[in-house]
Amino acid sequence: MKFKNLQADYHGNIVFSGLTGQLEKQKLTMLLGQNGAGKSTLMQALCGLKEVQGKIISAEGTIYLPQKNQVFDYLKVKDLLKMALSKSKRGTDISLVDHYLDLEKLMEHEILSLSDGQQQRVWLAYALIQNKDITMLDEPLTSLDLKFQQRLLKLLVKLKQEAHQSFLISIHDPLIARKFGDVIWLLDKHGLKSGAPTDLLTDNKINEFFELE
Repeated sequence: MKFKNLQADYHGNIVFSGLTGQLEKQKLTMLLGQNGAGKSTLMQALCGLKEVQGKIISAEGTIYLPQKNQVFDYLKVKDLLKMALSKSKRGTDISLVDHYLDLEKLMEHEILSLSDGQQQRVWLAYALIQNKDITMLDEPLTSLDLKFQQRLLKLLVKLKQEAHQSFLISIHDPLIARKFGDVIWLLDKHGLKSGAPTDLLTDNKINEFFELE
């Protein structure tokens, strides 16, 4: 996926402009930026969910999972995941996702009855078992406890390596991004920087980018 000179507006105000870059295949790309930088807007634009100015070239199948997801009826976990499987054009091994996100005990439960963390795991499974070429997860660690944060990150690495998937993940923690990311995107008012974790996420650059004292 490549994009050039992207500009997005929100209620007449420019969110970002002049963004040019490339999402690398079979890589785990971590997107960082302060609140309001336009991370969600950029991900939605790359998935074709938001109109922007500029050019986006993508022949791959994509899916975007927002920060917040919900259902409005009494749908069971197993039924939501069946819907996800029906959208997968490739053979998907749901047992791998189940193993890392520990879903088996939740299958007969209605989604509305689950805790925030449990619902997050279900929605992550919904996105991942569709087995798209590119999966974009908007702050997926939200509501997950430390155990499942670690499990999710390990699962993404495994899917990248074995299922040849590409991921774009928005995240707030630069230390996690530095540990698990192959590529780092830094988005701020000056534009989008792309590079290796060792180059963009040194301690000094983290302090500068996030305006830490």
